[in-house]
Amino acid sequence: MSFVAIQDSQKQLAPVKDTRSFREIQEEEHSLQVEADFMKWWTAEEERVRLEALALVQFDSNIQDRLNVSASKKAGHSKQKLKVDGIERVAGPSTSQSNHKADEHLKAPHKRRRAQKATQK
Repeated sequence: MSFVAIQDSQKQLAPVKDTRSFREIQEEEHSLQVEADFMKWWTAEEERVRLEALALVQFDSNIQDRLNVSASKKAGHSKQKLKVDGIERVAGPSTSQSNHKADEHLKAPHKRRRAQKATQK
């Protein structure tokens, strides 16, 4: 293909000129901006609703936990504070089994009582 033939084909395929007026272009840009603003609001609103639902679930869970704690206190399963040899301890149902020397002072009063009873007999 010759150079002249290429030029002729380019003239025939001239780009289509935008026939919209300046006013129409501004209106289209404005409508696109309104749509973008709406999408920002919508996304923020979805996040707010999600966080609100999460807070409601957490609140409900806290209420249920409090109701369970108060029900167990009524059933006599609450932990009580005891003072043994001047040290305040929490007594009640325990899930841990401790063989530590730190707990030896709790056993000491029982041993003393047994020893006192044995000497009185």
